[in-house]
Amino acid sequence: MELKTSKFQFRSPVLTNLVFKINDDFDSNNFDRLGDIGSELKIDRVNIDEAIASLTLKLGSKCEDYPFYIEITMSADCKWADCDDSEIRAFLEINMSSLLMSYMRPIVSNITNSSRYPVLNLPFIDFSEGYKEE
Repeated sequence: MELKTSKFQFRSPVLTNLVFKINDDFDSNNFDRLGDIGSELKIDRVNIDEAIASLTLKLGSKCEDYPFYIEITMSADCKWADCDDSEIRAFLEINMSSLLMSYMRPIVSNITNSSRYPVLNLPFIDFSEGYKEE
């Protein structure tokens, strides 16, 4: 099978924000699970065929019910050629979120592995669930 280059490309994924805070008052007897992962995607459209995409994840909480709080943001420049609006929107909202998350996974694993708690491996997320084609 011949591989074909995608119409969508991204470059320079960078870590733009990282907060890791251990909760010293954490009571493991009250801990059930880490809870939902909060996410926020921000798209800054540069022009008709370029954008800067940023994905922020928030894990845990700053309260005693969680062992730690993590907030991480990755950003990347992205561009495309010869695409209609629905393709662009799907690329930015689904594909870029998944791509940026793949760069976050090793960072979160490494940071939590360096703490007194077990390593946290981020699960795969279906970013298409909230997506509705217009």
